[in-house]
Amino acid sequence: MTRLTVAEAPTVHPRLLDVANGIAATGGIAIVGRPAPWGERSPTHLERFTPHAFLNRLPPLLLAEHTGPARAADLIADGIASESSRHGFDAVWSLHDTFTAVDHLFGYLADGISGLSVETRVSGSRFTSSLATGPVREVDTATMFAVAVVDDPSYPSARILHVVTPDALWSYSPEAGRLGTTDNAVGAALDARMRARNADRARETAAFSDRIADALAGRTDAASAIRSDRRPNHDHAPVETVATALGGFTLR
Repeated sequence: MTRLTVAEAPTVHPRLLDVANGIAATGGIAIVGRPAPWGERSPTHLERFTPHAFLNRLPPLLLAEHTGPARAADLIADGIASESSRHGFDAVWSLHDTFTAVDHLFGYLADGISGLSVETRVSGSRFTSSLATGPVREVDTATMFAVAVVDDPSYPSARILHVVTPDALWSYSPEAGRLGTTDNAVGAALDARMRARNADRARETAAFSDRIADALAGRTDAASAIRSDRRPNHDHAPVETVATALGGFTLR
C-alpha cells in the first residue's frame, strides 16, 4: 500500500498527509496541492498572499478548468481538507471515481500539467511598493472557493505536489518540471500510453490538414471537411488502460 510520508513531503502540513493516505487506503486517489504559496508575487495579477490569509471553513473544489455555465461538468475532485502550512495554503482533494475525472488526471500526468489557479474572494488587502517589485497588492484575508488545473499558473509555485493512489505515488519534481513516479512499471505504462496518444493526435492532425487542403483546392466541400474533424478530447483510452497507468485505481 502506498503512503505519503513527511520525508517525501516535508513542506506539506502533516494532517494533510494522513488525509491523503486515508483516501488511498480505501481505494481512492488523493491529490495534494498548494494552490496559494505565501509571499509569491503574481506577475500577471501583481499581488501576493500574506501568510494565513485564507479564512476557509471548507476546502476549495478542484476543477478541470475555469468555466462558467459548465462548472458542474468540470468538477473532478472534492475538497477533503485544507491547512495553512509554513509555505502556503495546502489542500487535499479526493478524485471522483468517474471516467471523466480519471481521464483528466491521466492527461495531466501524461502531458506534465500540474499548475493550479485559484478562484478567491478578497475581503482585506493593501498596496505596497518597492523599486524591486513596483506596486503589489498584499492580500491579507480571503476565501478560496475553487481551484482549477492549468498549464501555466499565475503563481509559479502553485502546483499539484503529490498524487497518491493505492499502488503508486506521484510527486512534483522542480528539476523535471512535472509530476513523476518512482514506480518504474507504472511510469512505463503511462509513458507508453502517452506516446501512443501523441502518435494518434499527429495522424489525426495530418489527416485534418489534408482535408482542409482539399477543400481549399476545391476538391471537397469546406464545411464537410471541418465537420469531419472528430478529434476526441484527451483521446479517451479504455478504462482499464487508464486505471493501470494511474496505479491500480478501479472505477466503482
